[in-house]
Amino acid sequence: MADKRRHSRKKRRFLIEIETPGAISTGFTYDLSPDSIFIRSIRIPLPGSPVTARLSLPDGKRVALRGKVLRTYRAPIAMSRLVPSGFSLRLAEAPEDYGHFFATL
Repeated sequence: MADKRRHSRKKRRFLIEIETPGAISTGFTYDLSPDSIFIRSIRIPLPGSPVTARLSLPDGKRVALRGKVLRTYRAPIAMSRLVPSGFSLRLAEAPEDYGHFFATL
């Protein structure tokens, strides 16, 4: 299967708060790109769902992001330690702070 990604990913683990219609939860980033983030989370929203997220940066700042769930994946229980369960968030709105932060990774 051909890789359709427009940007390379950077694997980093940062705390992220996820707000979907009716729920607030937390997760961790698995990989990041300038326009999307794969988020490891127990609570996985449906594809197409709008999401507001607050990414905690190493310097203590929090960056607000908005986007839509592009795809989801739930690993089988036997593989859960090896394969991340979570969802891909396509960013619709990302402030300049996120762009500057991503450039430093």
